[in-house]
Amino acid sequence: MEELMKELKEVLETEKLITARLVDSVVRSVQLASSITPEMQELYEQWVSIIASQIMREVPDCEIDIPAIAEKIGVKESSLLSLISYMQRKGSIYVQKVTFSKGNSVNEEICDCLKGDN
Repeated sequence: MEELMKELKEVLETEKLITARLVDSVVRSVQLASSITPEMQELYEQWVSIIASQIMREVPDCEIDIPAIAEKIGVKESSLLSLISYMQRKGSIYVQKVTFSKGNSVNEEICDCLKGDN
């Protein structure tokens, strides 16, 4: 019975973190959506264009080291991957090969305050 209660508490704690993450995502989405004006869209497009140009300068027609390039241009690795995907959709690049290795099982996109280690 004690083991069951312990597992139940762990499930509830996990649910609490998931709920907090969902609420945070909804709040951020609402805030972002309410601030998207044509001017903000244009600024975002300009920023993406600048970063895409920087990527192209760093890695013309070759394999890239995601962690190294992300650090060099000042973005997270997941942001760089999103930008690469964006560039492929726009026709700026063609991704021919993806190589990966096992991760560290840590979701870098989740705020430390929601990880439950506090």
